[in-house]
Amino acid sequence: MGRTNPQSHAFIVDVATDDRGDPRVSPQGELDVATTPLLQEAVLARLAPPPARVVLDLSGLTFIDASGIGTLLELQRACGIAATVLVLGSVSERVRNLLRICDLTAQFPLLLPKESTLVAPSPLAPSV
Repeated sequence: MGRTNPQSHAFIVDVATDDRGDPRVSPQGELDVATTPLLQEAVLARLAPPPARVVLDLSGLTFIDASGIGTLLELQRACGIAATVLVLGSVSERVRNLLRICDLTAQFPLLLPKESTLVAPSPLAPSV
């Protein structure tokens, strides 16, 4: 699926506080090499002082490429250094499939949509 309209490349990041008082960062649009710095800046700014967790609400993403996946991993590392848990919220089936293809489903805790229930990453299944 090609992207030909430069107007469709709009990307914004909303920041709010969830019902637990933790930051909720919501990127909207296409997460790619041109937009990952905006997401990084928004999340990293929330780590001082470090909260218990940062929720990254992915419901507004319309596209994510390899640099976007790499950014999720970099943000997870930065959150870990700050003793903060990076939680992925409202993850679409498309993004979940991408995480599965990249063998990253065990790397991120997920927040179930419409709930505050945290789903811990599942351990990797042993090879048979």
